[in-house]
Amino acid sequence: MSTETGTRPDRVGIVGGGVATGFLLRALAQRGFEGEVVVFAAEQHEPYDRTEVSKSIARSGHAGLRPLAPGSGARFVHEAAEALDPVRRTIASTSGEHRFDAIVVATGSRPIEIPGWDFAPALYGADSALGVHADAGRSALVVGGGFIGSEVAVSIAANDRAVTVLDLAALPLEARLGSAVAGALATSWPERVWRGGTTIESRVSETVYLLSDGEQVEAEAVYTALGARPDSRLWGASAVAQRDGRIELDELGRTSAENVYAIGDAATWRIAGSGRWHPAAHWDDARITADVCAAQLSGSPSRALGDHVPYFWSEQFAGRIQVVGHLDPSVHHIEILEHREDGAGSRPELVAVASDAGTVSAIVLLNRPRALAVASRAVRDRIAVDSLGEHLGLQGAPR
Repeated sequence: MSTETGTRPDRVGIVGGGVATGFLLRALAQRGFEGEVVVFAAEQHEPYDRTEVSKSIARSGHAGLRPLAPGSGARFVHEAAEALDPVRRTIASTSGEHRFDAIVVATGSRPIEIPGWDFAPALYGADSALGVHADAGRSALVVGGGFIGSEVAVSIAANDRAVTVLDLAALPLEARLGSAVAGALATSWPERVWRGGTTIESRVSETVYLLSDGEQVEAEAVYTALGARPDSRLWGASAVAQRDGRIELDELGRTSAENVYAIGDAATWRIAGSGRWHPAAHWDDARITADVCAAQLSGSPSRALGDHVPYFWSEQFAGRIQVVGHLDPSVHHIEILEHREDGAGSRPELVAVASDAGTVSAIVLLNRPRALAVASRAVRDRIAVDSLGEHLGLQGAPR
């Protein structure tokens, strides 16, 4: 835990009203912050848990929309910020320019959209997920087989709607989990839901689409889930230090500009012990960056960002996937340590490891919640891959 703390500003301006902002407001309240907090966000919803967008809002509607920091005391200005000056610490919106003692950049990400595809809204945020729920009974195409696209397909299928997922990749989640793990998970997908190696070429009629492999398919609704990129429109051209489209943070969550912080998808920081940079992209990244930022703003101690072990989870057709650690199939060697088609409750189970130079970088668990704590410690301690099976109590050898 770090003992270096920031000073308590009297007035804090936050740009963005997403999940990271929700976590920050909650953490500030828990740490006793008494200053004024103003949030600039065009979205009319107060900060909510965005992990529920594809997991439950698309399935159950408003029942899945849960505020993260109700009664926080922050003042919400429901206007999009138009300009941000990290040197003068000012935020400009339609109501004028506002000066603050500290600024927090929480601009999140923007969904990747295809120009001209007005018929296929991007799945990102509560409004788009509520649109999926409102389309009850209509057959659907989902373009994009990553985590969001796959989770939405699970939600659509759970409501007894016909759904097909299109992706140029051969396997769902292949780019995120590697071909070995993706291949093992793909066996749990219902027949005819996944169509790899193809996408929409053109729209033939209101409900008929020509695919890039030459076939035609029918669907009453089409959605895109092609990923997202950090929204850098306000700060991309500023002097604040950046790396790969995100704002660099030191171990205490500080940017290169004095009293300017970044949280959530806008941020990246160096991983302790490896020298690589971790791009924030998940719920837990939003939580930890917000907590470290709150510590600085409230003048209280916090742990270093680099010591954080990333974590996220996803509901798939095979069940719950949990990933702990830094997983990058383009640089890590990924192998399956255990895979059973008939685990507890007749559900498939899987344990896989991503390694770097023989040490554990990340662990993937499928329907193995009791192994999560041990897996987190193994990643934190960067143990040797050869000893991981013993740590997790696995019976088989790596394969």
